[in-house]
Amino acid sequence: MGHTTVRAQLTWLARFGIGRAIFSHFGSGPIAMGEPALKEALAELAREKAPESRVSAARDGLRLELGAD
Repeated sequence: MGHTTVRAQLTWLARFGIGRAIFSHFGSGPIAMGEPALKEALAELAREKAPESRVSAARDGLRLELGAD
């Protein structure tokens, strides 16, 4: 139960072949970085840990349309 690191979750994405993830509920450190720096840091980690997965950070007002596939 509880939270885990983005780094660990990226490893799981790669292990289980998950192609898309949107991360939310960051602590104050990543939020203080600002959206552009957070986006780049997340992209860098993803290239290292889960290069086949598309990842992004959620933000206030984000809207997603999910398909039925």
